[in-house]
Amino acid sequence: MKKLLGFSLVVWLLFLTSCAATKHAKNVEPSGFLSPDIYLMLKDGNEEELEATKRFMAENVDWKTYTKIMLDPIVLFSGPVDKNKGISQEDKQHLLDYFFNKAYKAIEESPYLEHATQPGPGIIRIQNAVVNMDESHVTLGAISTYIPTISLLTAITTIKRDKPAFVGEMGIEYKYTDSSTGELLAAGIDKRYGKRKLGKGTDSWKDVFNIIDYYVKLFEFRVCRAQEREKCKRP
Repeated sequence: MKKLLGFSLVVWLLFLTSCAATKHAKNVEPSGFLSPDIYLMLKDGNEEELEATKRFMAENVDWKTYTKIMLDPIVLFSGPVDKNKGISQEDKQHLLDYFFNKAYKAIEESPYLEHATQPGPGIIRIQNAVVNMDESHVTLGAISTYIPTISLLTAITTIKRDKPAFVGEMGIEYKYTDSSTGELLAAGIDKRYGKRKLGKGTDSWKDVFNIIDYYVKLFEFRVCRAQEREKCKRP
């Protein structure tokens, strides 16, 4: 079974997002979040199967034995020439918190997954990064915080609405490991663009939230397929 786990979402809160709302980037470059040996293991993904642009999937993994997820905070990386300088530190924090809280709630509301706070048998550790795909040298730009009482709608509306065009795209890197043994189970690099015309204003932010929503929704689909469940709904 070689199905790729990714990001997904049960909650569909603000935008009625689908694959049509964003488009897949065909070319991606490593950011430095993953280790060099992992980058060497990555192969081209199958877009028809909604796999990441570059991905690795360990063989002979019984995904049904993994019923809990230890979700690390999501980090933001940027290069020495910070292309995220149009976003304030506060807004970066809002974006990462939004992303993490949606992923957290997806696991929380899943009928077949649970959260874990400590390593143990049957627990996958998930590490995610939002990356600047145009830079090779990276530094930690921000880290997400889980706020149990956060209103996702409030998180969106508190961000300034007049933003530069670059926010219409987002890249991610991820790594899944067995929390007990450290064995690498899956890893990948992916990037998506907004389909609407980019520019200043609310649409550029909506592109980012659509991309986040899509990636998180993809998680449910990947888990469903990996565990060979029925009626897996494509995002």
